Amino acid sequence: AVTTEFGITNSAFAINNMIVLGIGIFISPIVSKYLAGPHFKKTYLMGIASYIIGLVGYSISQNIYIFYFFSLFIGIGFITSTMIPASLLINNWFVEKRGLALSIALSGLGVGGFVLSPVITILITNIQWRMTYLIYAITIAVVVIPITIFLLKFKPEDIGLQALGAEEAKSKTNSGENVNDGKVSLSVKDSKTKLFFIALIGGSLI
Repeated sequence: AVTTEFGITNSAFAINNMIVLGIGIFISPIVSKYLAGPHFKKTYLMGIASYIIGLVGYSISQNIYIFYFFSLFIGIGFITSTMIPASLLINNWFVEKRGLALSIALSGLGVGGFVLSPVITILITNIQWRMTYLIYAITIAVVVIPITIFLLKFKPEDIGLQALGAEEAKSKTNSGENVNDGKVSLSVKDSKTKLFFIALIGGSLI
């Protein structure tokens, strides 16, 4: 719908994705630093705000170059509100079943796309793409911001709890038992020959 209105190719529109992902590459070290510190919630909310600004900007864009500009905001919002904070939160809240919890959490990206794609298509067909972007932005504001402010806790200790499995791990450590913390002692060179590394790269490419 956007390419038709602007009279551009799909390739020109796809540059938006390149900008979004490219921004993540450059700012992820900075974002990780702030999310891992005492300003997690504030940084997360700034990322959500950036996402909303980008979506509203998309809805009022008059040409593809304005789209490119607002893709910068989407890139900041995406990296600040998805993969990095999810990993940090899971790491803080789970000692036991950490891998399973992270897998379930990150599967939301795929499931969300699967569920929302037909919904977005219906919205675009019935109320046009500009209003669809606006509804997308409003939905994030109405759903995510209250959850972040009132429910999201960076660490279980913040509300007097412990991470799942933390007490058992502590008991094993105190008793001298060997606790498997999930770390793998491999050099980069050696890891390249391992099946799990090859599977990881293959999955990422697919």
